[in-house]
Amino acid sequence: MSYFLMEFNRDDASRILTRFENSQAALAALREHEAARRPEVEVVLLMAESEDQLRRTHGRYFMTIREMAQRMTNEVLASAREPFVTA
Repeated sequence: MSYFLMEFNRDDASRILTRFENSQAALAALREHEAARRPEVEVVLLMAESEDQLRRTHGRYFMTIREMAQRMTNEVLASAREPFVTA
């Protein structure tokens, strides 16, 4: 199992992915990034067998801004077609 530190910039959808084989090193890197506190950057530590598995389970971190916008548009359009139900 590997540890992946993902730095995802919400402003421009840029990302930096760093792979660790050691949990202590991964946690130390996470703490360092959290201490920097950059509000536009989301930092997460994920565990996966491989980067391919990570891309399947956390695909939004690997999308371009255009892909994210298209996905959101598709979801909004799909929800608009569903009947509105109240309790």
